[in-house]
Amino acid sequence: MIPLKLRLKKFKGIRSAWGADEVTIDLSRLPGGLVAITGPIGSGKTTLLDNLHPYRIMPYRAGEYSEGSFSFYAETYGRDACKELEFTVAEHTFRSLVHIDAERRTQQAYLYRAEGDEWVVHGNTHDGRLDDYDHAVHELLGTPRGFFTYVFRRQRARELSGYTKGEMKEIFSELLDVEDLKKKAERARKHKDELVEALKQLRQERRRLEEEGAAAVRKRALRLEIEEKLAGIARSLSAAEEEYAAIQEKIRDAEVKILLQRDHEKNKGRLEKNLAEEDERAGELAGQLQGKRQFYHAKHRALAEQLKTARRLAATAPSLRDAAEKEASTLTAIEALKAEGEDFDARYLACTAQMTERARTETRMNELARKLDGRRLKRTHAREVVLQQIAHAEKSAEQLKAAPCRNAEPDPGRIASPEGRLVLVCPLAKTAAEESRRLPSLHSRLKELEEKDAGESALEEQLRALEERIARKEEIEAEARRCRSGREETKAALATLEDTLKFLRERAKDLPEAAAAERALPLLEQDREELIEEGNRTLRDLHREIALVERERESLKKALASLGGAQGLDETLKEAQRRSAAAAKALADLRREQMQLFEKKGKVKEELRKAAAAAERLAAIDTEIETVSSESAEWAFLEKALGNDGLIALEIDDAGPSVAGITNDLIHTCFGGRFSVRIDTQGERAKGAGTKEIFDIVVFDAERNEQKSLKSMSGGEKILIESAVKNALCIFNARRSGIPYGTLFTDEEDGGLDAEKKKDFIRIKRRVLELGGYEREFFISHTPEVVALADDVLSMEEIAGGCREEALAEEER
Repeated sequence: MIPLKLRLKKFKGIRSAWGADEVTIDLSRLPGGLVAITGPIGSGKTTLLDNLHPYRIMPYRAGEYSEGSFSFYAETYGRDACKELEFTVAEHTFRSLVHIDAERRTQQAYLYRAEGDEWVVHGNTHDGRLDDYDHAVHELLGTPRGFFTYVFRRQRARELSGYTKGEMKEIFSELLDVEDLKKKAERARKHKDELVEALKQLRQERRRLEEEGAAAVRKRALRLEIEEKLAGIARSLSAAEEEYAAIQEKIRDAEVKILLQRDHEKNKGRLEKNLAEEDERAGELAGQLQGKRQFYHAKHRALAEQLKTARRLAATAPSLRDAAEKEASTLTAIEALKAEGEDFDARYLACTAQMTERARTETRMNELARKLDGRRLKRTHAREVVLQQIAHAEKSAEQLKAAPCRNAEPDPGRIASPEGRLVLVCPLAKTAAEESRRLPSLHSRLKELEEKDAGESALEEQLRALEERIARKEEIEAEARRCRSGREETKAALATLEDTLKFLRERAKDLPEAAAAERALPLLEQDREELIEEGNRTLRDLHREIALVERERESLKKALASLGGAQGLDETLKEAQRRSAAAAKALADLRREQMQLFEKKGKVKEELRKAAAAAERLAAIDTEIETVSSESAEWAFLEKALGNDGLIALEIDDAGPSVAGITNDLIHTCFGGRFSVRIDTQGERAKGAGTKEIFDIVVFDAERNEQKSLKSMSGGEKILIESAVKNALCIFNARRSGIPYGTLFTDEEDGGLDAEKKKDFIRIKRRVLELGGYEREFFISHTPEVVALADDVLSMEEIAGGCREEALAEEER
């Protein structure tokens, strides 16, 4: 990258140093080699140097080497500040343009490339978006961190020896252009992390499914146990109910006998009354039984009728849905026919309008024809009059020739005629002569009347134009007939479709009812089953109650028959009552236990259903786990292979000797063979336990026969060696990346050197230009001895003077 021309507008450093709002510096005529930028402190040297590149960064002002860490707003003023730089890269000329509004804090940046005599937009920078501009610059010259680390070395820049291992590794990664490997490694890591997370979820799900499967074994055993208990309880309930019924019967029998025994005759009437009541109760139960039978039969018939209706309606649902679909298509066809009818109407109206216009045109033609006939008749009449006048004049001329006085002497008192002849005194001859003289004018008038006049020709032209306008009469009438015919056909088809639509709508209106019947059919089936079950249960209860009443009646009859014959019934009754209470409690306990088991069985059944689904999922999830685990391992291997510890580390290890070789070449320029540099990327672990990753620049001093890290060195020697390393990095990067930087930039890097070391400093710079193939280096120095060794000098005082002269000339203009 070789800067050719720089224009800075409304930069604070320029205004404070040069007293001008704008400055333009032409660098294209500078010679190759070392160019020193000189001037007193505060003269704008750093501002100038910091802008001799297309990045949106002034490195001396930036916290980090990235566009996000620097803002032009603090270095400019006004709403139309601007930085414009022309430069070359690889034989192509570019122009970067950055517009800065310091008040509104907005920027726009553009990058152009010279194509002949024109500037064309380079990259995707036509919209002025900053990200697009930065991306285009990065593609040309690499990232700003690399550029400002070893191509552009700002004042008081961070020492290379102060970089951490990770930072140096990142710098070498950028040098080696392994960003693509990093991106691929990052993508591999993301894929691996996603797969690991998915694998974690799958394994958690598998553990849960295994737990459900293990629980299912216990649940199946529990279900069998519950079913066995339910079967046992059912048998126990049946036996308990029979026992309870028998005990109740004994109690009633004992009570009856006791009553009969205590009140022989008196209780006989009561027994008879009770028997009558039981008979009445039996009749009532028989009536209830008959009523319930009729009720359930009627309800069953109603449900059967509803089911029949629902099945009938549900059977019509497909055809009704088809009718609804046809209704939509018919409605679409009707809309199309309506549109077609409207088109016929519009065309017919257009034909009618044309016919009306034609009638108006015919009326106009008739008017014009009448006018033309009038003009022709008038011309004919005038022609006949002229012909008569010509005939009369010719007759008068003949009469003049035959007149006896045609040779009479002229009257001396008369005036001669224009022809030189005297006017005759004879009145007849005088009249004849006058008529003869009119003959030429009359013939001329006749000739005019023989031809059409302008008005007549104009009327004929208008008539011809109007005839052309009405020439399409038959075509228009045919079109009108077609439109009327088409409209009638459309109306007929529309009427047919509307009848069809009416029929389909009439059909489709039953679709909701049919759909509802489809949905209700399973419910009605269920209601019927429940009704049958409820009816059977109710009728069984009534039959049971009737049987109890019958047994009571039989008992009363027996009691009546055996009055006075029962002995010791009190003890029998007490014993039966005691047994009845125990049987009732046992029966209630069994029923409660049965309900609990039914509930528990339902829960177990649902859990077993879920366990069956879990077993199916478990088989599939094992395959998924195997697949995801295999993919995860592959992505993890790819991440490690492409990452910092894989190919990148190998690339860095390979690059170290090359950079060290270039560095040694440079330091031998000023130190001879005293110092040599080695870059270590691997070191031994403590106690010889293998190697570890390090990053250290080791300097070997031949005079002292010792080696130490560059971090441990101090003084001018460290400055020169560190400068050599940075330049070596720059040369290595240029050779590897192929980016033709062309120019180096240094700001007061010689401040800590003595006079002799500063000369060595210049020798290193010249060797760098030679090894790296650079055209020139711009550097700032306050040391006259160093400036004297430069190939050319940019004096800020001369530039400031030129700026002031331009500003004064601008004010005068």
